[in-house]
Amino acid sequence: MTRRPVVAALLLALALVAGACGVDLDQVPAGTTRPDGSPGTTTGATEPGTAVGAPGYHELSAWEPCADQDDLECATLAVPLDWDEPDGETIDLLVGRKATEGTDRIGSLLFNPGGPGEPGVDFVQDFVDNDLIPEGLDQRFDLVSWDPRGTGGSSPVECTTTEQLEAPGLDPTPDDATETQLLEADIRDSTEQCVAKYPDLIDEIGTMNTVRDLDALRAALGDEQLSYVGYSYGTLIGELYLKEFPAQVRAMVLDGIVLPGTEVIEETENQLQSFEANLDAFLQDCADQRTCFGDGDPVAALSGLIEQMEGGLRIPGDYELGGPGRQGTVGIEELYYGVIVALYAEDSWPILQQALEAAMAPEPDGGLLLYLRDSYQGRDPETGEWNSSSDAFGAISCADQPERSDTPLGDSSLAAELEAEYPFFGELFGTGLPGCFGFPESQEPIEAMGAGDIGGVPPVVIVSSTGDPATPYENGAEIQKVIEGSVLVTWEGNDHTAYRQLSDCVDDNVTPYLIDLAVPEDGLRCDS
Repeated sequence: MTRRPVVAALLLALALVAGACGVDLDQVPAGTTRPDGSPGTTTGATEPGTAVGAPGYHELSAWEPCADQDDLECATLAVPLDWDEPDGETIDLLVGRKATEGTDRIGSLLFNPGGPGEPGVDFVQDFVDNDLIPEGLDQRFDLVSWDPRGTGGSSPVECTTTEQLEAPGLDPTPDDATETQLLEADIRDSTEQCVAKYPDLIDEIGTMNTVRDLDALRAALGDEQLSYVGYSYGTLIGELYLKEFPAQVRAMVLDGIVLPGTEVIEETENQLQSFEANLDAFLQDCADQRTCFGDGDPVAALSGLIEQMEGGLRIPGDYELGGPGRQGTVGIEELYYGVIVALYAEDSWPILQQALEAAMAPEPDGGLLLYLRDSYQGRDPETGEWNSSSDAFGAISCADQPERSDTPLGDSSLAAELEAEYPFFGELFGTGLPGCFGFPESQEPIEAMGAGDIGGVPPVVIVSSTGDPATPYENGAEIQKVIEGSVLVTWEGNDHTAYRQLSDCVDDNVTPYLIDLAVPEDGLRCDS
């Protein structure tokens, strides 16, 4: 049984699946009612700017305690599978909320954690459990998120089995004919099976439909206007919402900017540059400690480990951390993605250092590296269960982008060019470009936006981190040009997203905006 490969061109086309938060060893991440009556002002893709969620047309089911969730209530919302056919087949979206206990409620504050592919209900629970809620928000808002179509509890795209996920990873940067044939066959088989399994959903899973779902949810919650925080890919949802429904916006925070409609090779190289820079910073920090792996030369040590694993080395990789253990091995695929996920937040660097030290020990132990890779792929260490975020990522990304590779591994010359400039991750990111081999043509690809394309909206707060590996800092300045009247808040750090009790400076300026509409100073820079 082959496992679905994690090919960089597919998984890194927008923003990586780690979403808004870094790695934490303690926490890695009935029924619907559709009332009778006319659709009112509900529209599909043909009338941008009109609210799709007319009250009385899309209604939430009764709130009930969420299954396997503490402190949260859940409901479902039925929305059209195809928004061009609002009275046709529907799809059920899972919605979760932490209702405010405050007496001065403003309304609902909606979150999207990113991905694409990350379920929002689990995100809100993690936000609560890990005390990441910026102070004051839960006293004034119901904190709400939803599992976007194709994810979590909303008709998830599930193509990869547990057996496939737990099998030794194929080399994502093939070096010979045998490795190339194995990877090509795996991509062909997995793509064909996934597309055949979801012939209708694949066409309707794109972000524009999620934007329309979001407006229907806003109305179903009883909010006249949307208050929203989007992280990573969630910023793309927010940007498209601003364009589609400018009059429906009360307040919006976009943290870790994904630019709409960027050509996939350009976007991939931008991310590659950021990840390579963050790895360089990690290795330099490691060298400065003088007690790090590699006898003072961690660059050479990591390069040597990569070379050995590219040559076929696999090391034991058992782990048991707070839940059902897993027995496995670590090779080049597990190494690459274990390193990548730990680069999302600077707080995760000590974990990565420990993982690499163990892998390079005289008796090598890859358990922590395998744990990191598994968290990237969606395994819950407390339950041992895998989510389908990687499958959803591929399907949603390919619904949004118009480019398609002619062959499973794309243009091999691109991988060689990127490897020459970026020695650690270049070949990995370049393999498969432009991606989406075997997926049907995009029905509604995301289009690029230029300066001033979004106007007539309240001030929008943009948050960008200077060392963000997944959504480069420069994206924040670019989207500010697109959104008229927006302000930019800078976090001086090597983290993917910042508005989550990472910085008092960021939180103390963004939270009053969400609550009281007090707009932060444009150009504010925070380093603590």
